[in-house]
Amino acid sequence: MNHVVRIFLAVIICLLGANPKANAQNPFLTQVDYIWQFDVSPDGKYLAYKQWNKDKVSKIVVKNLSSQKEFVVDSTEMSGNAPTEASYGLTFLPNGQLLFEKQGNLLAYSPSTQTCSEMVRQATISPAPLLHMSATWQTVYLAGMHTLACMDLGKGSKKQIETGKQDGNIISLSATPGGNAIYSTTYTEAGKTQARIWQWNASLAKPADVTARFEKLVAAPYLIEAASQEGTFIVAGREGVFRVNTETEETTRLMDNLSENPVSKIHFDEQSHVLYYLLLRDSGQIHQCEVHN
Repeated sequence: MNHVVRIFLAVIICLLGANPKANAQNPFLTQVDYIWQFDVSPDGKYLAYKQWNKDKVSKIVVKNLSSQKEFVVDSTEMSGNAPTEASYGLTFLPNGQLLFEKQGNLLAYSPSTQTCSEMVRQATISPAPLLHMSATWQTVYLAGMHTLACMDLGKGSKKQIETGKQDGNIISLSATPGGNAIYSTTYTEAGKTQARIWQWNASLAKPADVTARFEKLVAAPYLIEAASQEGTFIVAGREGVFRVNTETEETTRLMDNLSENPVSKIHFDEQSHVLYYLLLRDSGQIHQCEVHN
């Protein structure tokens, strides 16, 4: 397990107050894979995820959620004991193509035709690795541990975003329908790890701290994903995972969040009303929960 993973696990444990001895080690995880990142296609038909195998092979896999068939989009042999040299951000574009990074370039994979094409060359951000990606029709946001960039997919131009001094790491990233970047970072205050939520768009010189807006609706929010309706978000906090509307201040609990095994990544399929998530202590399996309104 590399240093990035260790840091992320420690951060989530601190945020949720989890006891690291509360659960036994997941046997599937020790024998097979670690899932780094995943996303669900806008039409809810495909699930894409990036895994790392104990045989030092990193793979991007797309799963047809109807037929349950899986397709390996990309496979990379790693030279070390952990994929420190491999970026693991990926995201579905609004047209259903899967966008991912390989050797500094952005590639687009079509699940319907099972074809892959190069979209942008030299898209790597600094410093590596590229941890998170999220995109709208024209814009893709790229995040490292402490770095955020915005790229125009049509022009291939890239803008480094001045985030200022932020303690901790970027642990989630999402693009709103209007093209804003919404992301969360950690910080330490009085010896306690907490999270802040930030928003950025082209009119802002630096990201704006919008933590207070979400703390009014969710206790201790730390993961955030933008929904298809402007102003609506899926937020994981200390007491659960919620759908919130920051304009109307309506809040709906989607599922509980157990402190001994909290969620570490979330994606909501709005077409099928299914919440997909990774658990801190079960990172070799993507779980799902049907949401009833």
